[in-house]
Amino acid sequence: MLHFLRNSCLPNFNDETEERNFFDELKFWKIPIKIIQKKSNFVFNHSLCGYIFAIDKSKKIITKKNSSHGIAILNPPMNIFNSYFEFKVNISSNASKNYSHLLIGLVDSNKFTKNIYTFFKNSPSIYYWDIYKGELYKNDENGKKIATKNNYGCKYMNFESEIKFGILYNQENRTVSFYKNNINFGIAFHNVPPNLNPTLEICFENGKIQILDAVEPEDKIYL
Repeated sequence: MLHFLRNSCLPNFNDETEERNFFDELKFWKIPIKIIQKKSNFVFNHSLCGYIFAIDKSKKIITKKNSSHGIAILNPPMNIFNSYFEFKVNISSNASKNYSHLLIGLVDSNKFTKNIYTFFKNSPSIYYWDIYKGELYKNDENGKKIATKNNYGCKYMNFESEIKFGILYNQENRTVSFYKNNINFGIAFHNVPPNLNPTLEICFENGKIQILDAVEPEDKIYL
């Protein structure tokens, strides 16, 4: 606690109970956590992005090279200091007639399988939203897939217009929520550990994805 007050840095928790006790202590003493983030810290990780992408010098824009599936993992991992990630998607109109697919989620990059850069496959400890199907999935620590919800948000098959998506991680409550065009679709996952990396699985022929310098939007809840 003293280290946090002096340095504004969270300690390394040994387990979830220790983390919960820390936040309970902050509440008891009414100590606010004020985090000022002027712009997004997120960038595409060259070493953890598929070969089908071209990444610009800023590491904030990726462009598709071909129609294959591809995985793009970002840094830094999400936690209380990097709690909101937002990006926009542009897909060319001629490609939208084909099968355009997008998955958004969080993955433990240290456990991510290395036969990769194509699908999430059986990687352990991942949480993701299949936008095309409107479904939520997670893989446990052994890589077993678990469907958590089959009607989340709204199915989106037409990417002709520019669309914004976001991931919000609340470390205090250990929850993940997803946004589309500033609309919060509600809590998608509970009991999500901190320090997982934002990850995109992308399947469209022509287009690009750009990381936005965005702060957490005011909630507009989709009912």
